[in-house]
Amino acid sequence: METLQTGVIFFAVPQEAGPLMRRNNLWRRADWALPGIGAKAYVNRQLSVVVTGMGPVSSASVAGWVLEHHRPEWVVTAGFAGGLASHFPRDSVAVDTDTQFPLTYKLEQTGARQCRFVCETRVAVTMKEKEILARRSGAEAVEMESGVIRAICWKSGIPSATVRVISDAHDENLPLDFNRLMTKDYRMNWGKLGLQLMRNPLAIPKLVQFQNRLSRSAEALAAVLGAMVENPRSGSGD
Repeated sequence: METLQTGVIFFAVPQEAGPLMRRNNLWRRADWALPGIGAKAYVNRQLSVVVTGMGPVSSASVAGWVLEHHRPEWVVTAGFAGGLASHFPRDSVAVDTDTQFPLTYKLEQTGARQCRFVCETRVAVTMKEKEILARRSGAEAVEMESGVIRAICWKSGIPSATVRVISDAHDENLPLDFNRLMTKDYRMNWGKLGLQLMRNPLAIPKLVQFQNRLSRSAEALAAVLGAMVENPRSGSGD
């Protein structure tokens, strides 16, 4: 069985992982018996990238399997996040790290800023939802997988970090209520999406614009992660 040489980065969906993986052609598909539908793992000489699927259930199942069968030196859970505070605008990269996480120094060098995250079970769609969530939790950004994955890391004694890019700011609404368009296991129901767009064709250009924004956000995230994993064992700042 393959052993992780350095660390593992978890993403929920391929769109989050793609820009980082396109930075070199050394990745190969790992032949791991990951649980769930659509979960995938890729490895190179330094680390592994695992796509878990959206939501806390799938991410917990996949991350739990990986940490049980492969013992990385560190874990990063990365992807998109919704902004809950004005000082985290769109495309800014927000981080939260364990005190023992070995690459904190390298993250700080990229300009990524420490952030308080809250892990939720639904997408925060509107400005009003984000305002309520920020007031209730005291968090500055919201995500749906990192909190669950890092709890597993903590129980396993593996240092971890959340590294996420703000894909929609605190004062932005999403183009659609994606909560109504996903299955119970957080997979997109394409039939529901098509029907919604037929009923509301004015949402189509907004959705296209949103997808383009996500691509730019994913590139901003990849720039930070790429700098972090470059010569990863030199990240202590010593």
